[in-house]
Amino acid sequence: MPFSKKIPETVARSVRLERPSSEPPDEYSRFLACTTSYVSNLALRNSFARDPECTRWKAARTGSGSRNGTTTSAATPSKT
Repeated sequence: MPFSKKIPETVARSVRLERPSSEPPDEYSRFLACTTSYVSNLALRNSFARDPECTRWKAARTGSGSRNGTTTSAATPSKT
């Protein structure tokens, strides 16, 4: 079922979800017979990858915006 052969490192996080947002991962994990953590990771990765503004912002932060290993960009994306 995993998309990659190497299992990525996991980090424990606690998040608060609105009830309508918390039910689909539970249902989909039952459908796939996997954990809700797997479904949540998959959904987050896909959401961020499909957001062109986020992709451009991330590329700008990790690309030309770094000098001597530090970034000079703001912590939040600008709305232009």
